[in-house]
Amino acid sequence: MVQHNSEDEDKEDTEANNPNSATVQTNILVDILKDRVGEIQDVLRGDHDGAKTRISVCDTEFVPLGQQRLHTVELVSKMVQLKKEPIFSALTASQTFANIMVLVKSYPWNNLLQLKVINLFE
Repeated sequence: MVQHNSEDEDKEDTEANNPNSATVQTNILVDILKDRVGEIQDVLRGDHDGAKTRISVCDTEFVPLGQQRLHTVELVSKMVQLKKEPIFSALTASQTFANIMVLVKSYPWNNLLQLKVINLFE
């Protein structure tokens, strides 16, 4: 059973008016992130230019995944964990998730990528 009293309502009103409150800061972060989804989508493309390397097992050339794309997958996971509708809308309207799945198919041996993607979709 949850009781609300006038002190709780006053606290919520004060928090919404305080620019340093967690609610206001979270809303600012959500606005910034949803506007950057296009850039995030581009970072996660599977067809990046760069120095290619060879796999000794199957003798195919590929551009290494790199730390930036790995950290960007983790960023997308953290964005989803915020559970904010504007972020969900921006991500689903973009090719971000499709690009992540292309990376999973392109780098099946990358355990760190696999773990981050599992975390994202759980």
